[in-house]
Amino acid sequence: MTNLVESSTALYQPALTGGSLATGAEENAIGWTGREKRREHRYATCDPVSVVLLDYAGLRVPGVLRDVSKSGFRVEIGLPVHQGAKLKLGLHDQIIFAVARYCRRTADTYQVGAFIEWMEANTFDRQN
Repeated sequence: MTNLVESSTALYQPALTGGSLATGAEENAIGWTGREKRREHRYATCDPVSVVLLDYAGLRVPGVLRDVSKSGFRVEIGLPVHQGAKLKLGLHDQIIFAVARYCRRTADTYQVGAFIEWMEANTFDRQN
């Protein structure tokens, strides 16, 4: 497994942060027997979201929520993040705080799987 993302961005520095990009074999939720290993059902979605990368000075990037379960989600964004990165996701009237479990590079984007730490109502947007 490589310790460096081949990218023009300097945001992902695993040598300094201890993070890593997951390969498909390491983070594949379906084992070699073909059986699903996840404990919770995932629901496919395609909702636009705002993702704040809290470990990167609050950098805000657009994203697309690809699937969600009771305890986690997968979001597609344009930048890589390290494992353990803290994320804040804005979705409709909810704010979701999560921790990145993996980051996989796809053709032009990164798929980030995250564990939900907590959620709260987005009262700021309702007031404005």
